[in-house]
Amino acid sequence: MGVKCCVCLKDKKPANPNINNQLPPKEEKAPILDLNDIKASLPDSKPLYNPQSSLQVDQFKSDFLKAITEENLYEITELISKGFPILEPISNEKFTALHIACKLGKLSVVSHLIEKIPGVLIDLQDENEKWTPLMLASINGHIEIIKYLLGKKARKDLLSEENKTALDYAKQMEFIEIMKILKE
Repeated sequence: MGVKCCVCLKDKKPANPNINNQLPPKEEKAPILDLNDIKASLPDSKPLYNPQSSLQVDQFKSDFLKAITEENLYEITELISKGFPILEPISNEKFTALHIACKLGKLSVVSHLIEKIPGVLIDLQDENEKWTPLMLASINGHIEIIKYLLGKKARKDLLSEENKTALDYAKQMEFIEIMKILKE
């Protein structure tokens, strides 16, 4: 059985014989991808992370820092998919990716790391000074990141090695607006 061509009204065989008497498929929402789905869809342009190779570790850290600075979310996801541990310090200050993104004011990276990457700890304190991402955003004057972190329930009461909170750092820098936000 054929389908009538709308132009010449002659019988045409359908390209797919199973399409007779079928409704078009319903539009479905795009599925939410988890990290495994993202990993599977990425090209194999980078080798898997090998913590035994100090040269490769340094290259991954350098690539990660560059991706954060450039707000390249695809590259960040690719590096993580290749096995780079998200909680690994990537800077000389022993800051993680989230710490650095908060320090630099990269809101798109902060939200990407928190929303899309399993394992990111919003209140993780760095190895040296015990700074949280909220403290780094506070001392560097990044109001939008502070609001975002607080919206994600970042703790304001944590203390750094200097026994200071994010509010104390805002006071030290005389950031009045940030002080108001952190007092709420």
